[in-house]
Parts: sequence; structure tokens; C-alpha cells
Amino acid sequence: MKCKLKEPEGRDADMYFNIAIAYEEMKEYSKAVRFYEKAVNDYGAHQADNTADALIKLAYCSVNLEDPASAAHSFRLAGQSYQQAGRWDYAAMALRECASYMIQSQRFSKAEVQQVLKECHQICKGITHSSLKGKLLNDIGLHYVELKSFSQAEGCFTEALGSCSGMSFSIRKRAVLLQNTGAIHNAMNQYEMSLKYHAEAADMYGALEERKAQGESLCNLAYAYSQMKNYKTAAFYYQEALQAFKEVGDLHGQWQMCEGLGATHFCLGNMDQAVSYYKQALAVFGQSKVLCVCCICLHSALMMKGCVKSLQVALLISLQ
Repeated sequence: MKCKLKEPEGRDADMYFNIAIAYEEMKEYSKAVRFYEKAVNDYGAHQADNTADALIKLAYCSVNLEDPASAAHSFRLAGQSYQQAGRWDYAAMALRECASYMIQSQRFSKAEVQQVLKECHQICKGITHSSLKGKLLNDIGLHYVELKSFSQAEGCFTEALGSCSGMSFSIRKRAVLLQNTGAIHNAMNQYEMSLKYHAEAADMYGALEERKAQGESLCNLAYAYSQMKNYKTAAFYYQEALQAFKEVGDLHGQWQMCEGLGATHFCLGNMDQAVSYYKQALAVFGQSKVLCVCCICLHSALMMKGCVKSLQVALLISLQ
């Protein structure tokens, strides 16, 4: 600031940027925002790289100030500046963040978010780094799921699988993409198409000894079979998933699998087993709030009225 007083007419973008960093480190985000904005104005269009970097920092300060709408706006501008600088991978990452915070803010229309995701997806086509491309496509797909735009999400997951294979892409990341692709087919009621993705993901997680993730894929596989009315096979995979969740101590997963087993045995006409599994679900969760679901299903099984449908939902996860 003393330098600024001595050179009042100079262009001080770097100085403003560094002052902003100092305020950010001290968690004085409002002051940091003010100086990042000064830096952005001073850098201008002729220094697109620096402008974009300052906008990214500005965006994350807005996140810390719990202002997702302003963060989204800054990420959008950063994406445009990175495109101007020819840094396509950074542009895609900025637009992905923009879409995320647009959704969080709930101040943007579905069409506005879709436009950003479409632009981000288009940029991804030119990215050559397979691991980054796969992560970006997976993230875009997850955002489409949040918007309930399932066909676009399916396209992103499938494209990621097609482009991200080989030694440069880890087995676990491929398992995540398989899990998400299968889950989105479940969401679109394309159960037969989903089976191969669930099965392959479960095998990969098993090879990696990631039992919780394997249980999630087995759960999706069981759900798909249950919706195809292949209840015996569904019961088998629910049982396998239940064992996986027991091994890792996942109580929520155990309740879901017991509920799924109760539903499938009900549909098979095995009322005693259905009641037993619903009671197990009740025992796992004790007096927690989710009991209302189990109680309703248990009552249905005991009364032998209607048909109980499994409450399992497709599980989608981020690519780390």
C-alpha cells in the first residue's frame, strides 16, 4: 500500500493480487474479494491468464463467504478467460465449478445450468489428458443427474468409459465410471442394460478389496434384478451386499439390504422370511427416524396386502 501511494498512476494488478492473497490467508474474505476484483480490473482482457487466476481465487472467496451465486459468476468469467488464453483444461474445470455452484445457489434456471454444462462438455472433447477428461465427464454427468437430465448424464458416463481406459487410467476410477453408468441406466428404467455395468464394477471393487463400494454395486445389481421381477437373483445379490456392508460396519447399508431382502421375499411369497428381514432392519436402526419406512413395509408384510416395492436407489459417486 505504501508502494501504491508513491506510484498512484501505475498499474498495480500484481500488488492487488498479493494483498488479496494475504487477506485470504488471514480468512478476511470480504477484504480479499475487494482486492481480487481490483486485480481483475487491472489485468484486463490483455492478460487473460492472470485475469482467470484472479477470478478463480475470487470465486473461492465467495464460496467461503457462502455466496454461491457470486462464486458461479466468477467461475464463469474465469472459464471464458481461460478459453481466451487457450488453456482448455482449466477452462473446463472452471465451468464445471460454475455449474456446481449455480446448482447450489438455486438462483439459476435449469436451462442456464445446462448451457454451462454443454459448453464444458464441448471443451472436454479437446482435452487429451485421459484421467482429467474422465473426471470432468463424470462430474458433468453427476451434475446432469442433479438436474434430472438422465440421457445427457448417460452420454457423459458412456463417453468417459470409452475414452478413459488403458494403463493411464486406474482400475478404481474405471470402477466408479461403471458404477455410475449402471446407476443411471437404473434411473432410466433400463435395467437389463445396467446389469453388465453393475457386475463389472462389483468385480473390480472386489479385486481392489473395497468392500463398501462393492456392496453399493451389488445393491444396484440386486435392485435391477428386482425391477426385472427376477426376485431370486435379486435376493442373492442383496444377501451378498448385506455381507459386504456387515464386514465394514455400514449400518445404513445393512438396513437398505435388509429392506431389499424383505421386499424380494415378500414378492416371492416367503412371508416369514420377509418379516424376519424387516425386523432385522428395525433392529439395526433402533429407534431412528428411518423406522417409519421399515414399519410400513413390515405392516404390509404382516397383513399380506398389496405388493412391497424395494426402496433402493441408484448410487452415484464422484471420481476422486
